[in-house]
Amino acid sequence: MEAVAIVSIVAAALTIGVLAAYLIILALILRRVNARLRTLTATLREVAAGTEPIGATVEAIEVELRRMRASFERFTVLDDPQASGADGGR
Repeated sequence: MEAVAIVSIVAAALTIGVLAAYLIILALILRRVNARLRTLTATLREVAAGTEPIGATVEAIEVELRRMRASFERFTVLDDPQASGADGGR
């Protein structure tokens, strides 16, 4: 075989080897990116589920707070010294 043929075969083998290494590295990078995207997607779904409309929950809390405020106001009116006329001599 002539030297030119040997050099051409070596160059072709080297080119194929470099391309194969490049493709393997690219596949590994894409696998990592895919794993990160899956994690990100799962996290975003959790956030979306956690931030669904909460109108009913807020309304229930508001009703309970109003009930507690009414109870507190009744309690403070009963114990208010000014309401009973006893201001302690002030």
